[in-house]
Amino acid sequence: MKINKNKQQKLYNLLDSAIDIHSYTAGKMKNPNCDNNKCLSKTGEIRVLPTGGSSNAILCQACFAYEIQYRRERNQSLETRNRFKIPQWNNLEIYDAK
Repeated sequence: MKINKNKQQKLYNLLDSAIDIHSYTAGKMKNPNCDNNKCLSKTGEIRVLPTGGSSNAILCQACFAYEIQYRRERNQSLETRNRFKIPQWNNLEIYDAK
């Protein structure tokens, strides 16, 4: 399917706007139980992401997505034996902040 240049530019502008909104809101709202600062909500489920050894990161879903994107990009330049694991959100333990 071909898209004319005008429609294509509108689509690019829409995508840029969505990225700008995410960039603007990221870090503006902080889930107090999350270890990172890319939160999109002050509440919500938090999960435990193993970071190696006996360490963990406690992350909301937005921060988890940010971390996984970083890992994917970083893995492209690492040797196979040094690459980050890429777990699925649903497979992580739910953090109980009580």
